[in-house]
Amino acid sequence: MRSIVSGRLCGLMLGSALLLGRAARADIDRDEFVSSDGAVQLIVPEGWVLSPHRAYPDLLVVAVRRDSPARMSLAAAELPAGTRLGQYVAQSRAVLRKLGFHANPPAPHPSGAYVLDASTPDRKTLVHQAYKEHAGRVYVFTLAAPAAVVPAYRDGFEVELANLRL
Repeated sequence: MRSIVSGRLCGLMLGSALLLGRAARADIDRDEFVSSDGAVQLIVPEGWVLSPHRAYPDLLVVAVRRDSPARMSLAAAELPAGTRLGQYVAQSRAVLRKLGFHANPPAPHPSGAYVLDASTPDRKTLVHQAYKEHAGRVYVFTLAAPAAVVPAYRDGFEVELANLRL
C-alpha cells in the first residue's frame, strides 16, 4: 500500500515539475528552511522533519513525519511571462487530471494563494496545494497524506501557509 501511495506522490511531484522551472536551493536548520538567497522562509510544526529534496530539481524542501506517511513540500519556479497565477493553477490542475487525479477547481485563499484539492484515483490519498506568487515566481506548498489522516494535519498546513515568508 505504501508503495502505491509513494508512486502517486511521485506522480504528483512529476506533474508539478512539468510546470515548474529550475528553483533556488536552500539551507535547513532544524525546523527552519531558508532559501539560499534568503527570499523564502518556512518553519515547520513540531513533529515534522525537514529534508532537502534532490530527486526533482524544482522542489526546495520536503517535510516528513516519522509517525505518518504525510508529507509537505515546497517547490518554486518562474511564472511564465504573460501568465496569471490563476491560469498557472488551472494548468497544474489539468496536469494532475491527466495523471489520473481527481482535482477540484482552484479556489482563492485568504492568504492570497490559490488552493487546489486533489486525490489519487482510488481517493485514498488527498493532496492540498497552495499556489502563491511573489516577485515573478510561483511557490507551491503541498500537503499529501492518506485521506484518514489529512484532518489531523490540515490545521498545521494552514498555519504554515500563513507563516510562509516570501
